[in-house]
Amino acid sequence: SAGASAGASAGEGGDGNGGGGAAAFGPRTHTKGEPMDQATRSANLRTIKDMFYHGYDAYMEHAYPEGELTPLSCGGQRFDLSKVPAVTLVDTIDMLAIMRNGSEFRRGARLIVKALPRMFDLDLNVSVFETNIRVLGGLLS
Repeated sequence: SAGASAGASAGEGGDGNGGGGAAAFGPRTHTKGEPMDQATRSANLRTIKDMFYHGYDAYMEHAYPEGELTPLSCGGQRFDLSKVPAVTLVDTIDMLAIMRNGSEFRRGARLIVKALPRMFDLDLNVSVFETNIRVLGGLLS
């Protein structure tokens, strides 16, 4: 979604296919054992935010309400271990709150309610581990 990234452009920082732009997501380093200076810290925070929105925006544009984004075809498909609709959005919505993106957090919450059956009434065989860490973990955080 165009406005989701709060300033991060989906095209910046790499194409996700290993071509040319991927190096923009490199870490900024500092001397081991020394406190990180403010400029390095700010650059690292910007890199983290850019990387998150690169993946999040791609999922929302090309895969939602499917469970996962397939990077080569740039499409969506059911996440076989969980099979819960919109599981990637459920799993990542807490990060929107951490990054103080309230408008996208609220939009994501509405989309989760829309994508999931009332009261999670799903008759599916799922991986309990994957479903717990992605769905329960995402909702609790």
